[in-house]
Amino acid sequence: MNDSTEQPRGIDSRSRWNPKVHPVISIIVVAGALAGAIYSVSKIKQATDRAWREEAAVANERPFVEAGSKLALTTGIIATDQRALRDVVDAVENHNKPAFESLYITGKIFTVPKQTHVLILENTDNGESKVRILDGKYNGIEGWVSDNWFR
Repeated sequence: MNDSTEQPRGIDSRSRWNPKVHPVISIIVVAGALAGAIYSVSKIKQATDRAWREEAAVANERPFVEAGSKLALTTGIIATDQRALRDVVDAVENHNKPAFESLYITGKIFTVPKQTHVLILENTDNGESKVRILDGKYNGIEGWVSDNWFR
């Protein structure tokens, strides 16, 4: 036991720790931590974006509408594109029946029965939603509606 070449008990001279592997492990740990941080930031952004949209909807007295939601329309007006939607909203708000009729005659808007169910495909911050009609003779057709037209 007095031999200086003898290893103390419990220490194995054939240790599996390789100093060359240490930097690789450090890189893996840092990469994992970075990926976790990026994931957390993206989740926080999603949560704050949703909260902002909910608050904006309340502030504008519009219902909160989220992509993927299935809702019923309180009015039966569907616009073929966003420009036509803005035009029909203006016509209704200004009680401009000739403008409304022109949009209908030119096919820029069409009507469906009230309470028609739609799937929200996309929504904007200014209260417009792209929808797919889920029932009736227009089943599967897509169009644009105001978020004020949902229940």
